[in-house]
Amino acid sequence: MVGAGSIKQCLHQLTLLSKQWAGVIPDNLFDMSMGSLVHTAMRAFADATMSLEDITEEETHTLRQLLSTLCERVPALWGARASDELLAASVPVWTKFGQLVDVLEASLAGITQTWRDGGYAFAPEELRALVKALFSNTERRAQSLAAIC
Repeated sequence: MVGAGSIKQCLHQLTLLSKQWAGVIPDNLFDMSMGSLVHTAMRAFADATMSLEDITEEETHTLRQLLSTLCERVPALWGARASDELLAASVPVWTKFGQLVDVLEASLAGITQTWRDGGYAFAPEELRALVKALFSNTERRAQSLAAIC
């Protein structure tokens, strides 16, 4: 499971690099380099979360809080230049990671509706695995899983 210490340490190291690189290397190189590092970290935390087979309600809240912290603090790495567009361009997993945070607190009906509306960047098997991990085995879950294809 994703731990607070690993996220805190990752953010600390990224912040140090950001401060060292800002104004020293050209913005486009900063964006590419920092974006690659942030992408790698977010991908690792997302993969660790999405590989869980059973997530309790308490774990769900903890995970959401931890992953939200990462989402909230990453823009500061870019300083005043930070924008949704820049982050999405520099960090390929940015949108999907934000959606993972949202899914961790969403209702089963909300997840299913957002999927139907085309609102997720997840592959069907990824979202199905998350639904299985987050919700108990009920008829409603089975209907949602059938809709996510």
